[in-house]
This record gives sequence, structure tokens and C-alpha cells, in this order.
Amino acid sequence: MSFTNAGVGPAKMRTMRLVINREPVRDWANAVTRLGGQLTDNMNRNFISNRVLSPNERVDAFHTNDPELARRFQAVMDNPESYLTFCYCSIFDECWVADSRQDLQDPDIVEECPNFGDAAFRN
Repeated sequence: MSFTNAGVGPAKMRTMRLVINREPVRDWANAVTRLGGQLTDNMNRNFISNRVLSPNERVDAFHTNDPELARRFQAVMDNPESYLTFCYCSIFDECWVADSRQDLQDPDIVEECPNFGDAAFRN
């Protein structure tokens, strides 16, 4: 799972929520466990929330060399009961919410990023 800033200015990544089969997931260890795996040292993880992505910068939020785990992750994200929602802002504090259940190229404009509370992904 990767995030790329395709804009012309910095993207201030704010909040994120990952839901797998209708249940919010708080971190990668919990996500991997829900997919029937176990978090190991050969799985790369990076934080996304509360960071700034430069224009054209790409961050791999999660990467695994386990093909079966990767297939399970892709399959679960194809399920409408699983989704990723994230909010980001410009340096002018114009904010957008993107949701994997919709066109990620057309995020919703919001006054401020939502507080996902206990459902927030904590990286």
C-alpha cells in the first residue's frame, strides 16, 4: 500500500482510518492478524498520518514479500465492507477526504479533517 503526492505542493497528511470487514483496524499488526498472518521483520511499515509528503513523493505505508498475505490484503480491500479513508490538507489548510470506496482522484472537500476517534489508524 503506497501513497503518492500527485499535487504541485506539499500534502499534509492528517487522519486515516482502515476498516477490514466492517471493523476498524488501529495498526499494521492488527491488520496482518485479521488477514490470518503475523507481523514479521520482513514487512516494511511507514507512518502516513501527521506527516508531509513533498510533490511526487511516494511512501510505502505497508509492504510485504509474502505473496499470500498480499493476495489476501487485495481480496479484502475489494470487498465493499473494507475500505481506507484518509484526510490531507494543502499548506493553505484546504482539506480533502479520500475514500477507497469512491474515485480517489475526486476526493471530498472538507472544512477540517475528521477525528476518527477510536477508529483512527495509528500506524
